[in-house]
Amino acid sequence: FLTAFADVQRNRIEVGWRAWAEDEQSWGMDHVVLDGYTSHPEVWRALTKELAREWRHESGARLHLGMAFIDGGAYAEEVYRFFQGIARNPVEHVTGHCRASKGVGRFGAPIVTRKMSTVAKNLKGHEIGTWEAKDRIYERLRMTETGPGFLHFNERFGEEYFQQLTVEKVVITFDGGQEIRKYENEKNERNEALDIEVGCLAALRLHPRNFEQIEAELREQVKPPEPEGKFVTARSFGGRDRKSVV
Repeated sequence: FLTAFADVQRNRIEVGWRAWAEDEQSWGMDHVVLDGYTSHPEVWRALTKELAREWRHESGARLHLGMAFIDGGAYAEEVYRFFQGIARNPVEHVTGHCRASKGVGRFGAPIVTRKMSTVAKNLKGHEIGTWEAKDRIYERLRMTETGPGFLHFNERFGEEYFQQLTVEKVVITFDGGQEIRKYENEKNERNEALDIEVGCLAALRLHPRNFEQIEAELREQVKPPEPEGKFVTARSFGGRDRKSVV
């Protein structure tokens, strides 16, 4: 199941892709930077094209976006116009697979809210509980053996990505005797990679997925075509076999 997250900045949109198995073991597919001021429509057209991207499963089956979140926290007006454009001109494999989101650092906030709400101005979307999601991600980054929850990365992810991914630190505070874990970026360094991984996890968790059905659909794509006719062997009068198509 493919998820994506678009982190919206003033002069670019960064898109991260991750593929998931049923046990939440996952594979980082790509990290793409779409340059362009988000006040201009060109970068949003590039985002639409990126989200419509086709992937190939190792079996040869075609894969498309399952769910994506677009960060609507800082540039809500531009994100709102993006969704208006998608509504007016539906795009295959993007329409219905893409929603707005807003990260909230709050104790007890779930990784993602199931119901849509107003995340900024007129923009409807889902809140992402960033502290809870970062707990899961940092736990998984410490794993040393593949298995449920393990995070795989390929060579498209460079050193800078991992620096951004691990830039935040856990701070423990207490409120009325209750221990509260929160995350802080003390030096205000770039953390787009961490936001991308948080967003992809939230996109997966938004709704339960039927992985048996997904697997069946993949198998169906690569199923060998049935022959037009069925070959049968019949004995000829002369004692030799002959093949006929029926």
